Amino acid sequence: MAKTVVSNRTYYILSQRTGMALDVEGGSTENGARLQVKAAASSKSQQWKFVKAEDGHRLVNALSGKAADIIDGGRENGSWMHQWETAASESQVWLAEPQEDGSFLLRSKPSGKCMDIVGMSDEDGAQVQIWEETGGDNQKWTLKEARAPRAKKPAAEAAKKPAAKAPAEKKPARSRAKKTEKPAE
Repeated sequence: MAKTVVSNRTYYILSQRTGMALDVEGGSTENGARLQVKAAASSKSQQWKFVKAEDGHRLVNALSGKAADIIDGGRENGSWMHQWETAASESQVWLAEPQEDGSFLLRSKPSGKCMDIVGMSDEDGAQVQIWEETGGDNQKWTLKEARAPRAKKPAAEAAKKPAAKAPAEKKPARSRAKKTEKPAE
């Protein structure tokens, strides 16, 4: 798990409370698709790139290319979150604050409120909102770097590699003794 956020890296944002991942509902690529927590599935709709912006980061979804955003630029407790095309709006800017337990608070820059799971729900598909800091695990997130799977070598390339030589067969040792012929009788 990441201990610091590195700009332009892609992470799974996992709930400290449930282990579920921040996700775009239905894997949508449309503006306005709501953000939720969903069982971690290594899906692109659960991968978020931290893009440096105005003293914080935009969280840009790997599948849609859209940013985590607060609906209508909300600043009140309970303002829901969705994805929206990247805009000059501060409602898309987040501060990742490391916590002693290795998790992060993701705090909205304009409101100072934290990304939060509605009702501290453990349900798959629970809505994400902003709420004043409570110290609860429903506001703590761990970041797991999303790495591309390693490419396998094509079979043709593997075939080019020379095969190991088979060990040579052992031949019986030759005697170095001189043959002596028996005298004819």
